[in-house]
Parts: sequence; structure tokens; C-alpha cells
Amino acid sequence: SIFLAYFDGLDRVIGEHVLEIGGTQEQNFGTWAVRQGNKYTCATFQPWVDNDLAERKIKIFPGDYMGLSDSGRYGLIVSAKVFEPRGMYHTQQGAYISPQADYSHEDLARKLFDLLTRGGHAILATATQSLFTKDILEKAKLQVLFRGVGWVKLVHEQEPIGDERDEIILLKRKL
Repeated sequence: SIFLAYFDGLDRVIGEHVLEIGGTQEQNFGTWAVRQGNKYTCATFQPWVDNDLAERKIKIFPGDYMGLSDSGRYGLIVSAKVFEPRGMYHTQQGAYISPQADYSHEDLARKLFDLLTRGGHAILATATQSLFTKDILEKAKLQVLFRGVGWVKLVHEQEPIGDERDEIILLKRKL
């Protein structure tokens, strides 16, 4: 997974709760997380049914991650193509889902902070420029460990998605 290539120290999240925001069954991140010994939650507008959910320690939260009440629970949060203008509140097929409230970019970043454990990490990948500026992340007490462009070309050589402003951001919750 491209996420894992940018995450040094992955062994620190083994056994922790992992949250994926915007995932789908086809992306299979949950399978990886469970194989590593993690408990996996996926907040998604496209919930799926899997008969082995309980056995595989996978929980699906249908809807907006802003509705999660799991403060300080997740050692790792991952998302792909969510925290960008055409990603937030859109399904994988591009259908728009109206949010429950008019959240600012600051609200979205603060929620990431709230959901992470102390010292927890978030890996955000976007196909275009992220909604989060350096200033927004600093105000949310999220430390930027890495921020780079060009990951989309590494993954989607045949049919590139996004543009030259695609980003991958590795964050750590400040204590």
C-alpha cells in the first residue's frame, strides 16, 4: 500500500484501533489492518456487508466520520481521496452527500485530533491539493511529519487520477 511506504514505525500501531475514513471493501485496507492484529473501523458513505465482520474485527460506521464519538481511540487514521474539494462528502462514484452541519476545514482537522490517541498518526492522501493548510493543521495540534506530492503517479500509472497537486501527508497528534 502506498500509505505504508510513507509510514516509518508501522510496528507501533500493531494491536491498536485503526480508522479508515472513506474506505470501500475493494480497497482492502481493513484486511491488512486485521492481519496485523488491529481492530479496524471504516467510516464510509458506502457501507458494505461482510459476513465475517465480527470474526475479523472489522466495524463499519455508515456515514460521516464527524459523527464518531470514539475520542482518543485510534492509533492510526488513514484516508485516500477524502480531504480534498471533490472528495469530502462525495461517494467513490462522485455522488454528493449533504453533511449534517456546515463544517469548516478547521473542524475537520480538529476531529482528526480528537479521534487519535496521544501520539497517534494519520496518513492522508489526496488526488489534488488537500483541504488542510499548514496553519489549519498546526491549530488542530497535528504535527506534519511529512508532506509531499506525486504519490498518485506511483499508484495509477495507467489512468492517473487527480492532478500535479496530489498530496500525501503524515501527521502525528501532539501530546
